[in-house]
Parts: sequence; C-alpha cells; structure tokens
Amino acid sequence: MVVKWYAKASIHWAEMQDYCITQFGASVALKSAERVDHQLHILMKYPERGTPESLLNKKEIIYRSVHIQKKIKLIYKVDYQLETIFVVDFWNSDMLPNNILRRMK
Repeated sequence: MVVKWYAKASIHWAEMQDYCITQFGASVALKSAERVDHQLHILMKYPERGTPESLLNKKEIIYRSVHIQKKIKLIYKVDYQLETIFVVDFWNSDMLPNNILRRMK
C-alpha cells in the first residue's frame, strides 16, 4: 500500500500544525507530525485498522478514522485496486458533527 493525500487534507493538516506551533510550540507540532507518520506506516500494513467513521456511514465509500491525538482524527479511505490509502481529512472532534459532512462533499 502507498499513501496519497487529498489537497484539502494537506491544507487542513498544515493549518492544524500552524495553530499547534503558535499555541503549543514547535516541539508539540513535531510530535504530532511524528504520530501521523507512525499511524500512516501502520495503516500501510493494516489498512482496515481504523474504525469506520460513524459520521460518514451514509456515504457509498467507507471512510475510516484513527486518532492522532485525543481530539484529532485522521480520516482516510482505502482503494484496494490501486493499493492506496487516501488521506481525506483531519477532524477535530470539538467541531460540530455537521461540519465534517460539509467538508466531505
């Protein structure tokens, strides 16, 4: 399996990292990036490890999530034919649930 990022996932991740650096410092942001990298390496071996995302269960595609931090989820989907994990978004669970549905359109 390989990992590819959707453009908006990259943008949301960069925004989260910028916020993290501003509020908590560069070392916290680096640890967060290391957690993402670690989770992605695990997902490359075990793509179904993540939990099906309940907020997105009415979509045709199965979206899964893994927690990066206490309140931050990495949302992804798996294309077995392409042998690819697509990082679709990052989700802060403090946000309203309807926002994730709008972001996934």
